[in-house]
Parts: sequence; structure tokens; C-alpha cells
Amino acid sequence: MEIALSEVRRKHPEAKIGEVIDWEITPANFGRIAAQTAKQAILQRLRQAEKSRISEDYRNKLNQLISGVVRRVEKGDVYIDFQRAEGNLRYNERIPREDYAVGDHCSALLIEVNADRPGPCLILSRSNPEFVRALFYPEVSEISENLVQIKAVAREPGYRTKIAVYRRRSRIDSCRCLRRLARQPSQDDCP
Repeated sequence: MEIALSEVRRKHPEAKIGEVIDWEITPANFGRIAAQTAKQAILQRLRQAEKSRISEDYRNKLNQLISGVVRRVEKGDVYIDFQRAEGNLRYNERIPREDYAVGDHCSALLIEVNADRPGPCLILSRSNPEFVRALFYPEVSEISENLVQIKAVAREPGYRTKIAVYRRRSRIDSCRCLRRLARQPSQDDCP
């Protein structure tokens, strides 16, 4: 903004043409309530920008396993911290009889990225049949190498899981590779 030199010299006598001068201006009706309202508006915009950034970062991780640390448990819902984001493992997406404590490491399937509604951005599941598929993929080399393909997963979370597989080559024993995984302890840190 440009201002007349005579007007500036009343407040800053040493001012010269072409200089930049900081001048604090407080509107006449700018009281405590208006300042608080302005602060709230700025904080809301910052939260929206942060949520949009998190949404963009995690959108390409949908239906993949992500791991974090349990931060709190409220009304059956588990809130998991992923360093830059917070996820919500709802009660109905949990495995029955699983208990979570603050500080536990937990892996879950990212099923939704929520940028529009209030609350945590990331919605997680451990009861979804795709959770089993995501667990098997890195653990069974035949599946990750696409020699054995998981066709279907039927599941009663916490009780039993059935997996239908298809082998691409006749010399691969698909049942042996799945039995081998069943004997290994789970790599998932959650109870």
C-alpha cells in the first residue's frame, strides 16, 4: 500500500520515499471477541489444510496395512497415531475379545480416508476380510510372487477364517505354503 510522505513523517520522521515501513493498525471496533473469532477462523483453516494434506498422503494407501501406536481408547473405539495422522478403529471393525492398551503397536487395514467430516482422517478395520489378504501378501512368498492367488476370503473375525486359493503352476503346493504360514507366529503386534 502506498501512503503520502507527509502522513508517514508524522509517525516516522526519518522516512524516505521508496522505503517499506511496518505500521500496526488496529480497527476501532476490534475487541477481544473479534480477536477470538479471527483466531478460531485461522485455526479452522489450518486444520482443514492439514486434513487435506493427510488425505492426499494416505489416499494411495487404501486397502493396505498401516501400522501405528494406540493413543487412546474411548467408548470401544481405538485411536491410533500414525505420526502425522490419527486413525479410528471403530468398535464394529475390531476383532471380538481383542483388548488394546495405550502404547500398543497395531496394524490395521485402511478402509476409508475421511477429509470432509470432523474427527480422525483415517478409518481402519481389523475385521474386514481384506485384512487377511493384506496380512498374507507379504508373509507368503508364493502369494507375493503371484504364483498362488487368493480368490476369496470368508471370515468370522476372532473365530475362523477360510481362504480359497488358486495356483498358477501345477508344481506348486498351495496348501503347503498356507500351512507353513499357519505355523509361523503372527507378525502383527496387536493382541
